[in-house]
Amino acid sequence: MSKIIDILNGIGIHCNRFEIIDLDRTESSEWDESESPIEKPFEDPPPTMGYRNVGGQCAPSVKPLFRYFIDGSRKTYRVADLAAMERMHNMEVRAASTLAKSDYLSNDAMLAIDGSLMFREKKDEFDIFDFRNVIGIAKRFKPDFTVGDKKKIDVGSVVRKLEYGERTTVFKRTFGNTTTGSWFLRIRPPDKVQSGLGGVVKLELFALDRDERENGFDPNRIDVISRHVLSERNVTPYGADDRWATHLYPVYLTEKYLKNHFMSAVAFKGMF
Repeated sequence: MSKIIDILNGIGIHCNRFEIIDLDRTESSEWDESESPIEKPFEDPPPTMGYRNVGGQCAPSVKPLFRYFIDGSRKTYRVADLAAMERMHNMEVRAASTLAKSDYLSNDAMLAIDGSLMFREKKDEFDIFDFRNVIGIAKRFKPDFTVGDKKKIDVGSVVRKLEYGERTTVFKRTFGNTTTGSWFLRIRPPDKVQSGLGGVVKLELFALDRDERENGFDPNRIDVISRHVLSERNVTPYGADDRWATHLYPVYLTEKYLKNHFMSAVAFKGMF
């Protein structure tokens, strides 16, 4: 290891102190998710029981809603350095903005980002309206969230009643000048998964219009997006990925494509 560090230092790359990190551990968080508290249900009108059936997945003849996928996960890229993660997030913002300004994104051609819309916490300025047709789809998320000042609610208690194809109400969160709505959707039957959160994904959108920011999202729009998410759950990567229950096949293929372009560990070691 000392020889490798000497070589890197010789070409101007300085290595900081390090520790072994297993990025595949379940306990490893994608980011320090110190989320703002939920303020209130954020759709007009909200579901009577707090959850509703979205109407099943789309018919095969329906054109897919999600045309583009971005994966900026540190687990995909094997990145544990916070500065590198910051640069990756900047690249995600630029990619999404470029697609929007080039008219690739529309109400029937959305961009799906693997993970939460973490851009809300970025200091770099960007045009929030470029993200009208961008959705965050998280396979893993915090097991609890805060409501109001102090009260914490376990996500399991919120989603335990969800059957396949059902979603929760949309929850509102405010981050500075931006507002997001997020909801949980069950994409696998509860009797086919190993845990209460298995088969549940978290979806997230920016609220942009004045009416959306004040009154919340149109439930019909949320249902349409949810139905398209259900339609992307097959083919399942069962047996090929331990996250199969919450994996969308296009996201799985995106991750696989990226990983196949990495230099193997054997080839990397052969450089030294």
